[in-house]
Amino acid sequence: MKLTLSYRAFSVLRRLGIQGLSIVEFDENIGPVPKFIHSQHAKLVRKILRDRIFSAKISILAKYASEAKLIDDSRIVIETFRSIGERTRVHYVIAQISDDADYTRVRAFLRDICRRLCTITEFDKEAIERLICESL
Repeated sequence: MKLTLSYRAFSVLRRLGIQGLSIVEFDENIGPVPKFIHSQHAKLVRKILRDRIFSAKISILAKYASEAKLIDDSRIVIETFRSIGERTRVHYVIAQISDDADYTRVRAFLRDICRRLCTITEFDKEAIERLICESL
């Protein structure tokens, strides 16, 4: 589902160096599924939308690394968060960043989003959009 952010939020993300953003939710039956995306023009988001296996590859990568440079030279940063229900599930926030991104602020932003996402029981579009804007 495509996130609709305000022009102000979009501008702040760009200034931080975030080119694309995806929230990948772990589904008990399917595995990691891209749930929300921002900026369909980013290589990361296009890859996530085109290749269903890519989310699974990212979830494996996230166990060993918090950032990576992909084969297409795009740079990604990964943060994990957990939701607790009947079983603890691990989810991911993935950002494609530019080479001149403000890495420290990007990391802080992603950690804040993950901290807030841990408190949500149901992921819905409006809550995620509000959460992102509050984190900026």
